[in-house]
Amino acid sequence: MRKPQSAQIRRITKRLLLYAMRTAGVFAMARRLSRRRLRILCYHGFSIGDQHEYAPIMFMRPAVFARRLALLKRLNYVVLPLAEALEKLHRGDINRGEVVITIDDGWKSTLTLAAPLLLEHAMPACLYLTTYHVERAEVVTDVVIEYMFWRTARTTLSVRGIAADLDGDFAIPGNERALAARWAGFGNKQCDAAGRQKLVRTLAALLDLDYDTVTRNRRFALIDAADVAELQRCGVDIQLHTHTHTFPSSDQSAAAEEILQNRRVLERIGAGRATHFCYPSGRYAPQHPEWLAALGIESAMTCDVGSNHSGHSPFLLKRYLDRDDAREIEFEAELSGVSDLLRSLRGTIGRPPETPK
Repeated sequence: MRKPQSAQIRRITKRLLLYAMRTAGVFAMARRLSRRRLRILCYHGFSIGDQHEYAPIMFMRPAVFARRLALLKRLNYVVLPLAEALEKLHRGDINRGEVVITIDDGWKSTLTLAAPLLLEHAMPACLYLTTYHVERAEVVTDVVIEYMFWRTARTTLSVRGIAADLDGDFAIPGNERALAARWAGFGNKQCDAAGRQKLVRTLAALLDLDYDTVTRNRRFALIDAADVAELQRCGVDIQLHTHTHTFPSSDQSAAAEEILQNRRVLERIGAGRATHFCYPSGRYAPQHPEWLAALGIESAMTCDVGSNHSGHSPFLLKRYLDRDDAREIEFEAELSGVSDLLRSLRGTIGRPPETPK
């Protein structure tokens, strides 16, 4: 879907302003002023086919990721492992604008597309791995369903004889997300794992899509247990992201079980003892830091945008959610601290960007 013309104009204007600021030396000045702040980058999956067009904040083309790593190297940013960076932050020893690379969820493309690039550039990364799908040979149905509604050329959907919650005639354009939520919600509440896989195959046929083509090369699947050792060999540290990608805010016992089960699976598949955490979709509640500390968690990542100073709560760490459709000048603005400066000048801490599911 094309952006409205007004949004495109604003984005072009912003980029022109950033180019002018870099030429005037503002980027260099901001980098010096913010050299004691830790930068944390966030990625998710890496695009096979047209996934980056469907969700540029969730899937990045490997060529774009390679350019990001090359830029970090060209501009002499120091990329550190997560634990080392957080220890330096705690001691107040960040002094070169050091960077941490984080990757959420654990898509198969993290291994097949991103890890070789990280190894090539000798840059460590942290993968926050949600484990439910790691133990099951199935696609992530919620994401596949949303992708298929985005991908189909059909303008209407007629459903008969499946379930009262799904049957009916529906217009697709403009309603893609609502329809996807309806089908995904039904699958999560009414179907077991095998039933969900059958449901998405049925939906693919109704949308005139070939399911095997949509899901080929495990583009909508997570890594499996056999992939852990290879990721670690590439310098990827594996940490906690809950078991089912949910973290309750009203039930401490349920929240704890999400982490404990996540940790048990990670240990069983050889990832080691995990003590760092990432909130699913970046969502957190005021009580979560206390709950995490009680579970022996040492840090937690949000999707709040910005860099981190030595006094920042280790349970509310900020990140920059890089995306496929961001230009290098925008990426460099975040690295240098210019974007933090602009957000400060606007009198806000910056509204967090759109976050993936």
